[in-house]
Amino acid sequence: MARKEKESLAAILRHSFTPPGQALYQGACVQISDQGAVQIENCKGIADYNENYVEAKLSGCSVRISGDDLVLLTLSKGNITVEGRVFSVEFFYQDQ
Repeated sequence: MARKEKESLAAILRHSFTPPGQALYQGACVQISDQGAVQIENCKGIADYNENYVEAKLSGCSVRISGDDLVLLTLSKGNITVEGRVFSVEFFYQDQ
């Protein structure tokens, strides 16, 4: 009986710590670091940028990162990383 209970507990723990499915990650994910970095996953593209702001298109909205000396560090399919002195991160929602 103890062996079966351990297996049940192991199965419960395995399912508890399994990462969620892709359905949870369909939207964009914005991570802000206190070290002056902002990372956006599932980005649709860059709308505009300069050293004072970066505006990225997401599905259903856009996000503007404002600051000083901003640099696009990473620009790969669906992912961007911006570094510099970040002052604000604003979301602009499109009318639906």
